[in-house]
Amino acid sequence: EAEAAAITAYVRGGGLVIADYQTGMLDEHLRGRAAGALDDLFGIKRRGHRMVEWYDALAAHADWDYGFTPPARPDFRGMYAVEEGVVAMAGKPATSVGNVPVVISNATGAGATYYLNLNMLNYPDVRFADPARGESMRMLLANILEERGLRAPVEVYRGGRFAPNIEKIIWNGPDGDLLFIFINAAFRNTESST
Repeated sequence: EAEAAAITAYVRGGGLVIADYQTGMLDEHLRGRAAGALDDLFGIKRRGHRMVEWYDALAAHADWDYGFTPPARPDFRGMYAVEEGVVAMAGKPATSVGNVPVVISNATGAGATYYLNLNMLNYPDVRFADPARGESMRMLLANILEERGLRAPVEVYRGGRFAPNIEKIIWNGPDGDLLFIFINAAFRNTESST
């Protein structure tokens, strides 16, 4: 309960929380809860705890206010919904599978939350199979962060375009900063090296 109260205070004070499925469903002893400790903060309610994955296309709601102007209509196909009993209450659903919301935003105090009722573990597979679909999720998250004034300290471009699947590590050493750039090996042969 103390952690949930601290997270709630952080958001109400202007913080941003982005969480994926089942957040807050266990107590400090790893016992399940009837309701998530942060459900009110996310603006959701759970009607049951059954977890499934839908392999249907996720349809972005045309009237959802992303808080920014997306470069194109988001394409989340290949990202899977998980909790079929999640219902948006105070939160606003961005996209859904059938009647199940999968990206839910909620303004709380001076801050905001985004609840991703998605299995993010398969994001690399989606990105690998169809870079355009993976780009929609990356752009959604990048724009949420940017709207809150958060931006990556380093961006890598290839041929004038943002280069995805690059890990950047900045090491602050006693004699100065070092930047390490790693290409995800799974994507090395699938993207242009220009």
